[in-house]
Parts: sequence; structure tokens; C-alpha cells
Amino acid sequence: MLTLRLSEFVLVTVLVCAGPFVLALLLLLVAVAYSRAKARRASANREKYLDMLILASEGAGDPAPARRAARREVADLAVHLLSNLIGQEYRQLADWLLRWGFEGDAQEWLGSRSAAQRLRGAVLLLLMKGEAAMPATLPLLADPHPRVRSGVARVLGYAGTEVAVSPVLRAIELDLLAPSIGMMSILRIYPRDGAPLAGGMRSDSAPLRRVAAASVGILEMHSLREPVETLLDDPDESVRLAAIETLDRLAAPGSMALLRAALQSADTAERGAHELALIEQALMSCGTVPSEQMLDFDEEGDAL
Repeated sequence: MLTLRLSEFVLVTVLVCAGPFVLALLLLLVAVAYSRAKARRASANREKYLDMLILASEGAGDPAPARRAARREVADLAVHLLSNLIGQEYRQLADWLLRWGFEGDAQEWLGSRSAAQRLRGAVLLLLMKGEAAMPATLPLLADPHPRVRSGVARVLGYAGTEVAVSPVLRAIELDLLAPSIGMMSILRIYPRDGAPLAGGMRSDSAPLRRVAAASVGILEMHSLREPVETLLDDPDESVRLAAIETLDRLAAPGSMALLRAALQSADTAERGAHELALIEQALMSCGTVPSEQMLDFDEEGDAL
């Protein structure tokens, strides 16, 4: 009788101890099943919305969903699709989005507390409306969140015009935007008005002077050669290197005198072998370098 009672006690104890574990296991299985079902629904929705957007880019007029969550998902898919479309298909998709009220959605997202929402609104608005969206989106270059600032700058490179160049340069000057991102945006805009870049080369910000000088060379703005030449004696080495490389690209014989002066200046020893080699390369591009002015370098690249 005692053995039976002990067995019953052990069984009850096991059941009591195992109960929470079994319950937790059941809850885990339910959660996994729910997560998988949710993922399948999301995948099906993405395919449905993507088909809808592709048809819209081809001129079809299927209505957009009304649910807020669905419209956010459609907006994100539309951004990716617009970034890969050109010409008539791009315009037809943008018109479809405007027709179904996504401009209002984008304006609402611009005022959101969420950085992701603000970025979604700015990017969508720029891709839908281009230059007409810039008054509403350019202020986001000063957004508190770096992801928003960088994202807006990148899209300005695709959808912006020369109006965006000065604000992008200003964001670089204020350390709100990484110089590499700002420069890529400017190069994609491909401005022909050199005034903003000329102003950038006079800035107190070394990163901005560097970006402005480098951009002049890549964009082949020969009219800005003289402002670039003033940077050959800039106190910042990275700015001097950018100026030299730009003069190498422009290959104007008129730059040779200043390049020779930089090569022969009293502070030549402070320039370093790499900078001196770039000056010689620029001289070769601008014209013939007299042999007596060529510097020799040792095996480690140091000037002799």
C-alpha cells in the first residue's frame, strides 16, 4: 500500500512539474505555426501587390488597396520598382500612384515620428513628383536621423534636379551628410551650373572643398579650373589631392605653371611622395614635363 501511494505521489509530482513545460511547448508550436502562416500570407500579398504595380506600369488601372498596412507595403514595393524603371513605364506607374492617393500618404508619412516612415514618404514623393516634391523633401537633409538624411540624398541623385545641389552641399558642410553620399548624389544629378561647386571650394569645411574640387573634375567643368587651382596650396592634404586629380582630368595647359610652382615650392618636402607623384602625372596630362623637373623616387616611393 505504501509503494502504491509513493508511485501515485511520484506520478502527480511529474505531472505537476511537466505541466508548464508541456504548456510552453504547445505555445511554441502555436507561435511557429502562426508565424509560418503569417509569412505565407505576406509572401502572397507581396506577389499580388507586385503584379498590381507591374500592370500599373503597363497602363492598367486596377485599384489600390485601402488598408493602411497594405498601402505601406505597396509604397515600399513601388519605390523599388520605380528605381528600376525609365520612360513611359516609370511615368505610368507614378501617375497610377498619384491617382490612387499615394501623394497624401507620402505627405502624412513625412510628419511621422518614425524615421522609417519619414524616409518612406520622402522617397516615394520624390520618385512620384520629381522636382515638384523638393520643397517638401529637401528639409529632410537636416533630419535628426542619419538614415533619413542619407536616404533622401541618394534619391535626389535619381529624381532631383540642380535645385538640390546647393542643399546637398550645405548638408556636407554642416556634417549632416557623409561626403561620399553627397558627392554621389551631385554626380548623378549632373549639374551644369558651376556656381554651387565654386562656392563649395571657398568653404571653411575641408570635406566640402574636397567634394567640390573632385566633382569639378569628374563633371569636366573646365570653367571652374581656376578655383580648383587655388586649392593646390590648401592646408588640408585631401583637398590638395582632389584638386591635383581634377587638374589631371581637365588636362588644361594653362594649369602647368601653377603645378610646376607646387612641385618646386619651398614646402615640397611636406607634400609627400604620393602628392608629388600626382602633380607630375597632372603635368604630363597638361603637357610635357621637362626632364630636369622630374623627381626621382626610391623603391619605397619616397622622393630622393
